[in-house]
Amino acid sequence: MKPAEPQPAAADEEDHDAFHLDDQGNIIPDLPKEEWALSAILVKSRGQGFQAQQIMYNFKVIDDRATAVNPATVMREFFNTFLSGSTKILLIISALVTIVAAASIMTSIYNSVTARRREIAILRALGATRNRILTLICVEAALIGLAGGLLGLVIGHALSGAGSVYLQRTMGEGIRWLQFSGEEAAYLVAVVVIAFLAGLVPALKAYSTPVVDNLAAT
Repeated sequence: MKPAEPQPAAADEEDHDAFHLDDQGNIIPDLPKEEWALSAILVKSRGQGFQAQQIMYNFKVIDDRATAVNPATVMREFFNTFLSGSTKILLIISALVTIVAAASIMTSIYNSVTARRREIAILRALGATRNRILTLICVEAALIGLAGGLLGLVIGHALSGAGSVYLQRTMGEGIRWLQFSGEEAAYLVAVVVIAFLAGLVPALKAYSTPVVDNLAAT
């Protein structure tokens, strides 16, 4: 018997793998349209969680001719892998910005206390104790920190919403920009506490304000 001649498999593979990109970046096979084959299907389950996992399980176990992939999981792994370093850098920058903002609050309230020595002396003369004056100044600093923290959260979520729209259009997967995480709540509390502590320096100045001298000043 005459042995079978080898087939040009490499040439066939090159023919089947040939493609080009159109003006929009879409992959167009260099084959007649009647020979095109379906490569992927996007399936969205009616339920969340279990139903999606059940569909993926059926593809992996029952039918090995196809592979099921969760786009959200893949995108989350992508962000965790490639953006973890950037996230740490942004956290460090936000901590430095918080410290600078606390110093700015301390300086502003300190100058304000210096300008309001007569008003503070009048409050003392009307019966306000030193501890109440101390508390008022610290609460004022904490409210400024709370307002700045809330404003930062609103602006940050708005920018995240714009980024989510861009990612949805370009990559087909957005981010949950409306979700308020526990880390954000903890950071907001930390900002208020730092602002409260920053108000202690001007509050101590107001605490030690001499009543008689400032009432007599014009």
